[in-house]
Amino acid sequence: KKIESLLSKDNNKALIIAAGLGSRLKKHTENLPKCMLDFGGKTLLQRQLDSYKKCGIKDISLGNVIFNSTKNTFTLNNKQLVLTKLEMRLLETFVRRPHHIFERSYLIDKLYPLDTAVSPNAIELVVSRLRKKLSGSKIEIKTLRGLGYQAQEQEYD
Repeated sequence: KKIESLLSKDNNKALIIAAGLGSRLKKHTENLPKCMLDFGGKTLLQRQLDSYKKCGIKDISLGNVIFNSTKNTFTLNNKQLVLTKLEMRLLETFVRRPHHIFERSYLIDKLYPLDTAVSPNAIELVVSRLRKKLSGSKIEIKTLRGLGYQAQEQEYD
């Protein structure tokens, strides 16, 4: 009954439960949009992001920064941010998975083509420039020594 009530609310918990338990919940998923039920063998995160796209969810926000996935643009306080391609890819990575800790090696692979030589300070430089452009936003990009980087909404003003 608890599962039925979660599924009837059409929220992310329902998506996670439906993805994890699959066909056993078939009779309980009648109230979910069909676009949230077609997972096609992908990871849970990929399925969730794909479901956002299929269901028409275009805007993802973190703090007061909004990412429009169809236009591939970021806005801060209703003004479009001017970002380089690297900054845009980095910010999209952070906005799509807030509070996640990203290792430097992952970010290098995400931002740069495989055949590109990347200096050890390249990620620090991109993060530094992005922090400056996000000043006045409610996003805090933390450097976690020995772990990587994490973006989250600031807990203070």
